[in-house]
This record gives sequence, C-alpha cells and structure tokens, in this order.
Amino acid sequence: MNYTKRNLLSNEVVRYKATLHWIIFVPTILWLALGFVFEATEIAWVPIIIALVSFIRALLRKLGSEFVLTNKRVVLRQGIISRKTVEVLLAKCEGISVNQGILGRILGFGTLVVTTGGATSHFDFVKRPVEFRNRVNAEIDSFYSGRGRYQINDYK
Repeated sequence: MNYTKRNLLSNEVVRYKATLHWIIFVPTILWLALGFVFEATEIAWVPIIIALVSFIRALLRKLGSEFVLTNKRVVLRQGIISRKTVEVLLAKCEGISVNQGILGRILGFGTLVVTTGGATSHFDFVKRPVEFRNRVNAEIDSFYSGRGRYQINDYK
C-alpha cells in the first residue's frame, strides 16, 4: 500500500484494502509438479526454470498490486515496472462490478470492473471482490447520505 500511503489527500483515511488471491501462484505449482514428474530425465530442469520465472512474475504482480478504498477515493493499481492505476473520487464513481466464475466463487476471487467517465478497467484475481464492492458501495452511500465526515461540497 505504499503508493496509496504516499498519495493520500488531506484528511483522507484508508477504510479497506483488498489483495490478490493466492491462485496467481498455481502456474508455479503446476510447473514444479511437472519438474518432479520428469526429475529422472535430462529435461527436468526446464519446467523448474519455468516455475522459477512464473513464481517471480506472480510475486512481483502481488507486490505491485493495491486495491484500496478510502473515505474519499477508490485507488486500484497494478504493476511495478509498467503500471496501471485507476483513482476514482467517490463522487465520480459510476460503478464497480464483480465478475466471478464457478472456481472464483468457490475459492473467493474474481475480477473487479470499474467504470468511470465511459472508461472501463478490469483488475483480475482480486481476493474477496464482492466484499470490496460492498465496502465501496457502503462508503458511497455514507458519502451521499451525509453520515460520513465529508459532505458532497468537499469533493468539488
């Protein structure tokens, strides 16, 4: 959450944070298993090398991802070297939806789809995406109902 902490607005407080699901490490596990299947052969090192590369990619993806809800914004970021960032003020958030297949429903991961100003952004393999969406909706409701600390005029 370093990016979000460094870029908090005045009087902005983090309300909720989501992470990537462990499912992103499954390709690494599969390549390792394949390496063990071929361990007695000369080509056993190939899947092991691929597993190592897969692990590094997944780890960097996990470390470079932030899905944060504050009392003023939704901040979604992925990437360390090349970066994809979406920052939406709660007053401008048009919609956050969740796409989940059967495996995602069972294991608790899915895709967050954020729509704002006609642009749509997808963030895959988010852990507990329905909870994130519900928290965003609750924060937006609080924002518009005036129960939150900040009123609509604070966002202009």
